[in-house]
Amino acid sequence: MMGGSAYENVGKKWDLGVEEQEWFHGLLPRVEAERLLIEDGDFLIDDDNSILEMVNQYCLSGRPWLDNSDIVLKNPIFREKWLLQNDDIILDRKLGKGYFGDVNKGIYKPMGNAVAVKTCKETFTQEQTKTLLTEGRILKQYAHPNIVRLIGIAAQRQPVLIVMEFVEGGDLLNHLKKQQKPFTSQQLIKMCDDIASGMAYLESKNCVHKELAARNCLVGNGLVVKVSDFGLSRDKVVHTMSDKNKPIPWKWSAPEVLLNGK
Repeated sequence: MMGGSAYENVGKKWDLGVEEQEWFHGLLPRVEAERLLIEDGDFLIDDDNSILEMVNQYCLSGRPWLDNSDIVLKNPIFREKWLLQNDDIILDRKLGKGYFGDVNKGIYKPMGNAVAVKTCKETFTQEQTKTLLTEGRILKQYAHPNIVRLIGIAAQRQPVLIVMEFVEGGDLLNHLKKQQKPFTSQQLIKMCDDIASGMAYLESKNCVHKELAARNCLVGNGLVVKVSDFGLSRDKVVHTMSDKNKPIPWKWSAPEVLLNGK
């Protein structure tokens, strides 16, 4: 028997199943798993094909994971706070449709408030699902009053859900079209300043928003405008545009995109 491992202090939750374990991560990209697994004995489960009871036996017995090996399971790696459980999200009315699938208003039960939920189509390939998770991995780094906040990703099973801050006023384009009374110059300048502030923050994070259109800005209470929809955004230090034949929204693309294709 091994002594003093983190596993012994987790508590027994076998009746809850694999998905309820804090060290079950679901559809976790390999690069994320490699980042989390640091020390000898660290472990996690990244899909429901793993057998919970087998993990229990190896942890409590201290037996090596493989014959002729000194690999022992010691420390379960818990999900990060932004990795959510699918069952904690209730989908409500449809708000729109995006590249990855539908966008719905919903409820995130642990917080008890309204959220916006991007749903990955179940027919998506593994590569497309990875792209959706990459979008979430980028968004979770950002915190600014003029950027739509990522609450988390539910990736324990298909469909993958990206849960974001719900902005009541909808997109800026429709807001401008439906406005019966013209905005004052002061209001328009304030909205422009909000967008510029959000974009300055993204620039400080080395992020280029590749389609800064009015439809990709959301209007909240007090006419506070938040930059949203990073589906065409990438951390420019790492990611480039791989599909040169993909149509580019010329009117709204950043100069860097048109010049460099990334």
